[in-house]
Amino acid sequence: MKMMKNALLCALVRLIALFCVAGASAEGASWDVVVVGAGMSGCAAAIQAARMGVSVALVESTEWAGGQSTAAAVSTLDDMGRTRTGIYGEFIECVHREYARLGRNTNICLWGGDTIAFEPAVGRRIWMDLLREAGKVDCFFGYEIENATLVPQAGKNDKKRLVSVRARSVHGTRDFSGKIFIDATECGDLIPLAGARYRAGNGVSPRIDPEAAIQDITYVAVVRKFPPGASPLVAAETASDDAWMESFRAVVAKGGSTWPGQAPYDFASHNAYRAMPDPESPISPDIVQGDEPETWSAITKTAINWANDFRGVTARYLEDRAHRASVDRAAMRKTAAFIRYMQTALGEARWSVDESQGFANARIGADDPNARLFAHFPPIPYVRESRRLVGLRTLAARDIRRDPVLGRALKNFKDAVSLGEYQIDIHGSHADGDLEADLGEHASDFPKVWVGSEGVFQVPMACLIPESTDGLLAAEKNISVSRMVAGASRLHPVVTHTGQAAGALAATCARGGIDPRSCDARIVQDALVRAGQALSMRSFEDVPADKKTLLWANAQLAVLHEVLPPLGRTIWGADFPIRRREAEALVAWLFEKLPAGETKGNDAKYVNREAFGQIMARIGAPAGNFFAFSAFPTSHDLSVTRGEALRACMDRWRFLSGLSGREENFPLEDH
Repeated sequence: MKMMKNALLCALVRLIALFCVAGASAEGASWDVVVVGAGMSGCAAAIQAARMGVSVALVESTEWAGGQSTAAAVSTLDDMGRTRTGIYGEFIECVHREYARLGRNTNICLWGGDTIAFEPAVGRRIWMDLLREAGKVDCFFGYEIENATLVPQAGKNDKKRLVSVRARSVHGTRDFSGKIFIDATECGDLIPLAGARYRAGNGVSPRIDPEAAIQDITYVAVVRKFPPGASPLVAAETASDDAWMESFRAVVAKGGSTWPGQAPYDFASHNAYRAMPDPESPISPDIVQGDEPETWSAITKTAINWANDFRGVTARYLEDRAHRASVDRAAMRKTAAFIRYMQTALGEARWSVDESQGFANARIGADDPNARLFAHFPPIPYVRESRRLVGLRTLAARDIRRDPVLGRALKNFKDAVSLGEYQIDIHGSHADGDLEADLGEHASDFPKVWVGSEGVFQVPMACLIPESTDGLLAAEKNISVSRMVAGASRLHPVVTHTGQAAGALAATCARGGIDPRSCDARIVQDALVRAGQALSMRSFEDVPADKKTLLWANAQLAVLHEVLPPLGRTIWGADFPIRRREAEALVAWLFEKLPAGETKGNDAKYVNREAFGQIMARIGAPAGNFFAFSAFPTSHDLSVTRGEALRACMDRWRFLSGLSGREENFPLEDH
């Protein structure tokens, strides 16, 4: 029965994929936006762009949507709780609904009380549903990017524009032409083909040291506890097993301690780290709770993603495809060795690789002793560090340094398009010689103690845009950041948010016929906040973040751009009357013009609601360039509130910017 369910699930996903490409144009056709890579970032980019009314081609080398969350089986989200907004938040809601329907708890992983876990196959189906419902998204799975075509830009010196990419599948090659391209691959494979400079390890192209350190990869495997009488696959003993046994014993051992004790830990603690819901388990779904160790022995499905980090990976992994494949195979063998360790040394013979996820991995040939085991491994490993674009701005560790008391970064970026929260976490070497001295980063900057969260930080739009290549954007782990920041920006929430931002930027540029470096960040930010993605690092009691309203969206931008500062630490002041100086600053920010008349003194003067509306109507109209706040009466009863003034200004700005009437920009409640 279970195998039949699995077959039906795989067939359903294939049908959805076929539906996605049903509207695809003929060979060599063009789209507004071409997204290369269907990880969380690429999916979010495609969904956001399609919702904004443009056509999208989503090109992916595997048969899976979801990237690290599904195709790499890291389907226990590294989420600290404060960035569950936008498409990332939608995905989480879909996960909760799916398992509520199945009567299963998703709060069972990462030893915590507010976590999100799901099975890769379920996550894949949710991403496919979101893509199918987004609009015109043509999905092309099984296409590996091969090369790119660039053309010179007239009057732009040596600048070139990316106009098409070519990808190969088992069916042959196909060209994808577009206005804007997004590299959302796991290793940043489009960036070098597009001629953009990038970082790999601690070097900058074209001077990449192939032996420079990058973060460890992990070949995750989903494993489950089979019922009595079942015949789980047995990991074969191989000659390389002994090389890893000591490292396994140092992490998890029979009779080990319960997390958060001292290593080695017991098997139940290991399982609770990356635990997943198990719809096949007869155990009551309410027994397992992520923050209750006494329940962890009831876990029956988890992912191996701890003791099996594959170390010593270098920039050669990113630069040399053949070497990458060789390292992936070695990483798979290390994970198989852990399964053998689990089945023998730990005495857990009923635990083995889960055969219900629909994986069909053929990376290692049938002559390998663990070939049957590997067939149920995910199609790709968890890659923590990619090539990183050299963008208009490179985010460094000092830029995301946070004040734990305030709960946010010390630096505010007015062109922010994404939030992150994770601490800097580098798996592998972070010695001085492995970091980027040209960015002023040293081993002393690396956190000495793990802290779950010290608050949120921002990713600026400039980190998505290359220095010179036109028509290209970066997303996923490929954005312009240092190695240190990559340790914080590689996690599920951030890559999804940056993907959504790249999709909004790409759609804005495709519709307007402009290049990303010429795009007004406010237009992209408006699309994002109207889609429910938070950009400001602050939240307020009178503009609650859990209620995504039009007021919340407007206040996000006002606080982000430091136009209408909050009136208190937890109060923005939506219902307080706006003062003249605040109104002047608001109009100057949005319309880039200063009001006529007296600008000094009278700061206590309130702004009349009716007169303010008249001023808004005059902005942008013939002979409507001059206006004066000084003529406004001072009556408190007649004054416009900060929330009302912001709404009036934003409505007028959207109208003059051509954003009014576009349904995708106005999904929030109108209050």
